[in-house]
Amino acid sequence: MLFGFSWSAFGQVIDTTSLNALEKLQSGDIPILEGEVYVEFTDTVTPGFIRAQFDALEIEISLLQVSPFSFFRYGSLSVEQEQEIQAFSFIDSLVQGTKPEGNFTIPITTAYLGHRFTQSQADSLYALMEPYRFEEPVYFPKGANVRCVPGKEEDMMTQLERLPFVKSTALIVFIE
Repeated sequence: MLFGFSWSAFGQVIDTTSLNALEKLQSGDIPILEGEVYVEFTDTVTPGFIRAQFDALEIEISLLQVSPFSFFRYGSLSVEQEQEIQAFSFIDSLVQGTKPEGNFTIPITTAYLGHRFTQSQADSLYALMEPYRFEEPVYFPKGANVRCVPGKEEDMMTQLERLPFVKSTALIVFIE
């Protein structure tokens, strides 16, 4: 798998099962960002955990994206509902606001769980919050760009893929 960046830094995955894409990569027609690879993490990591693990392995992170997990619902909560939900140890914050929908403004409540939970704990919390009709949890990809010695990107990918909290790795390429 390749992870591509245009110069404006938006990512795109390129299907390398196509012989044409592999030929272009091997011939140098698709430029690789030398000295960096992309790594995607499992859903249970926290920014602090990743930094500590990579510091111990002497792996330098150039970009870390580990977003909090959240639930949302349309509508406001009563003070009692808000207090009951904030009592869960998983809740980092509870934000009530509005969302424009056509000619209307709809109240919306979002519960951010931060990083101190596992997927099964989040699912259990969702079940407990069901009376409040929260929507399905929102999952954000968790990943990072890490630096390595130029020309040793595949070695770094192999090293990273051995870690139990790594889901996948990819080369980073530039797409015009």
